[in-house]
Amino acid sequence: MSFDGTDYPKMTEEQTKARKKRNMVLAAGIVGFMLLIFAITVVRIQEGVVRDQDWAAETGGNQPVDGVQSGQGAPPVSSDGDAE
Repeated sequence: MSFDGTDYPKMTEEQTKARKKRNMVLAAGIVGFMLLIFAITVVRIQEGVVRDQDWAAETGGNQPVDGVQSGQGAPPVSSDGDAE
């Protein structure tokens, strides 16, 4: 027995309207969630930019810390558990 895709049950007018309404509510929920994520992202990015500007003003810019270079990893740990 093969299925040709034409044996779907017929929906009443009321069922069709209910499905469209449900789909619209679902779409509105998804769009609302997307807008919420977008707004949170924009706020976090703006806060990060402000923090970077505050940090640059406090420290005088992007000056490296003595003894630490990018990619070095964690400082070595001595046998007594303290960082050297």
